[in-house]
Amino acid sequence: KKKKKKKRRERERKKKKRKEQHQLNLTTTHSLATAVVYLVYMWRVNFGADQWRRARPVFLVLCLLFVSSTSSSAPSSSSMFTSPSSLHQARIAMRGAPFSAENPLRAMYLFVGPVSDIAWSFSHNQARVAVERQFQGLVKTHILESIPENDSDGALTSLLISLADEGFDLIVGASFGYGFAMSRVAELYPTQYFLHISGNHVGPPNYSNAFGRIFEARFLAGIVAGAQTRSNKIGMLASLPIPEVYRGVNAFERGMQLSNPDATLYVHWTNTWFDPDLEAYASEQMLVDVEVDVLTHFMDSFAVQRVAHNMDDKWSVGYHSDMGIYVGNSVLTSALWNWTPLYVHYISAILNGSWVADNYWGSISDGIVDVGTFSPSVDEAVVASVMAQRAQLINGEVEVFCGATTLQWMYAESANPERCLTDAELLNMSNLSATIVDLGDISIPLEEILLPKGLTITAQVLASVVILLAVVCIVLLFVFRDNPVIRCASPIFCVAMCIGSIVMLISVYFLSHTPNSATCILFPWFVSIGFTLFYGNLLAKSARVYWLFRSMKHFRAIQVRARHFMPVVGVFLLIDIIMLVLFTSIDVPSAQTTLWTEDSDLSPYTYRWECTYRGASSVMVFIIIGYKAFLLLLGMVLSFLTRSVNKAFNESLSIAAAITSFAFVFVVIIPVMMVLNDPVATYTLWSLAICFLNAAALLIVFAPKFYWIFMDMHGEVASQRWVDATETEHAPRVAPPRRESTAFPTISAGVHTVSMDEASAAVTGV
Repeated sequence: KKKKKKKRRERERKKKKRKEQHQLNLTTTHSLATAVVYLVYMWRVNFGADQWRRARPVFLVLCLLFVSSTSSSAPSSSSMFTSPSSLHQARIAMRGAPFSAENPLRAMYLFVGPVSDIAWSFSHNQARVAVERQFQGLVKTHILESIPENDSDGALTSLLISLADEGFDLIVGASFGYGFAMSRVAELYPTQYFLHISGNHVGPPNYSNAFGRIFEARFLAGIVAGAQTRSNKIGMLASLPIPEVYRGVNAFERGMQLSNPDATLYVHWTNTWFDPDLEAYASEQMLVDVEVDVLTHFMDSFAVQRVAHNMDDKWSVGYHSDMGIYVGNSVLTSALWNWTPLYVHYISAILNGSWVADNYWGSISDGIVDVGTFSPSVDEAVVASVMAQRAQLINGEVEVFCGATTLQWMYAESANPERCLTDAELLNMSNLSATIVDLGDISIPLEEILLPKGLTITAQVLASVVILLAVVCIVLLFVFRDNPVIRCASPIFCVAMCIGSIVMLISVYFLSHTPNSATCILFPWFVSIGFTLFYGNLLAKSARVYWLFRSMKHFRAIQVRARHFMPVVGVFLLIDIIMLVLFTSIDVPSAQTTLWTEDSDLSPYTYRWECTYRGASSVMVFIIIGYKAFLLLLGMVLSFLTRSVNKAFNESLSIAAAITSFAFVFVVIIPVMMVLNDPVATYTLWSLAICFLNAAALLIVFAPKFYWIFMDMHGEVASQRWVDATETEHAPRVAPPRRESTAFPTISAGVHTVSMDEASAAVTGV
């Protein structure tokens, strides 16, 4: 969207320029055509038609030469306005009216932070308000707050172009990072003014840089800090490694050593202009871990002052505004900005047509920088010393960067090592003094958000209990493998179902682990394979019973072995494995960190690991879910078809109950988890669904069987009563002679042999 918006604005700008050029061309052409027609008319009147026909070729050649000379002498947009008056006149012409109360100068201010920061943006906004008040209606200002400096995506350039297209006479960029984009846009709009605060970028005649020697005020504040410290440890939170910051830090240390040569300055880099949370965290680290007792900063909030104010015997030095007014006496003094004289100077130049592109660098003598009020904690002798140094700076008697110690910032060895640094050397300062302790960058450590430990332990214990239940079922199936109840239930399929349940339950352990690439792949594999093992064998068992009793309708002896239906389970598993391989290989699932955003449930400076299934893998997830739904539907069909078979083989109710429980997961639980954006709730639902539904399926399928076996062991012929009840339910009106053998089919080595009489008695009711 940003790229499209940028392209649209660029097209509109080019269209506007083409339209203006077209209007200019039309005007020129019209004027030339009028002149030509007038000359031709006068020639014909005075010299006649015959003379005009002979002079016409020469006249046409002269016209062509005039047009070519006019076009070659037309000035380009970059060099069109070389004088203040021409630029002023061009701007008035573009506006259509001179500056007045009815048609005021419109200025747009771009601030890197909020105007409520009580610091950088606040001081600029104070000056903006003062400018409006001073010019009494001739100037109308607007602001945009918290505009990022980064122009890597072209967003800043697009914003500047849109503001210029809106017709603002002056655009002020109040931060170092705006300079490059502003100088480029200024070339595209030569009749509008651009004022960049900080930096020394070079631009066209309608572009100026302006800043102040704030390092002079920092030098004076350093004198106060050096005199106040008791631990001889003073801290500085620096923002970005640019010349402006290097000058300020080095100047502060020079003032500090002037009053206390034993003091040491410690510096942390935050790499940002405005981040109150980071500034507060870094302040605590400096005051507690480094044990400094005086702290200052180079950022745009008063978080440093608040933190120091809340600690005993800790002081701070403010920046931008007089922060002692807003925080209290713990602020020793402040290095102040006063932008009003600067803005008044440039706006006056625009109004009276005296604008000249320059690189203004005001000093304490100009009133653009100064030192603030002093805390009662500062000794009067220290205040007197600071004011004496201030007076010498204003009078030009002293400079901050002079003497032998400044050699480290000189471009080359100087014949006079005691000389002061030139402006060029100051503007390109790129390192800290050798006596400053650089502690490096600092950032707030991110905290990983883990699942509640109690929840994961509970889920794993629950999964272990259900796994134990499945293992008990396997053991009982093996122990009672010769019991008629178990033989009729196809024990090999029953064991495979228990194994599938165990495989599904193991996925809970992967889910409880911190996500990584392995667990993100293994979890869906174990859930899917376990589900297919459980329901694939359940379907094969049901299909075997259905096939057996369907064939009995033909009154012939049949043999149906369990191994005949094992390929069915193999086909189910093969389809599952193919889909899982595609799921894993086409778009590999991975674990990624999710950081805090305004839309997330995380708190700032926290993160968590999450499995991400993108593109083809997310599509395969829905295909696999659809495949499982198909297996459930097939199970419901088989349950319906086997609803009337002999109770020795009839498990339709158990199958239907188990299918219903798992269908609940597909219909309710999975959609809910897709909607939820809470990993704790998602984990809880997954774990409970896997554990309780597996436990329910195992109990529904196997509990009745073990109950009848238990009844037989206590002397009650439960299985015989079960069979008798089955025979009574399906007995014909005239019962045939009963055989002496048991009513259960003869079972041998996994083969059911059903006699004609038994088959007839079993299906009579049907």
